[in-house]
Amino acid sequence: MTNVSSTGYGAGANSIDPANAAASFTTWWNATFLRLPLTVAGETLRFTANRLQAQAEYLTRVNHCANVPEFMEAQSQFMRKATDDYGVETGRLMEEVRAAITRKAA
Repeated sequence: MTNVSSTGYGAGANSIDPANAAASFTTWWNATFLRLPLTVAGETLRFTANRLQAQAEYLTRVNHCANVPEFMEAQSQFMRKATDDYGVETGRLMEEVRAAITRKAA
């Protein structure tokens, strides 16, 4: 008669510790569905605040333009800065998402 546990097919063979599985799942859940959305939301709010500040500064500058070339220069600088800022922010958010997806549960 063969001992069931010695064959590797009985109770105790390749068993998964439920406490470790639950802890791993909880860690993954927190990182994916709590930490990442909060991080993205916080970053988005920070970026929005910065862009609104830039918009206010732009409008103040436009208000002081004496002629069309000054206005065109102000608008051109504003648009270049906005485009650069959006590119940097997209990279920042993608890095946050990439880090969250590739992070292993502790």
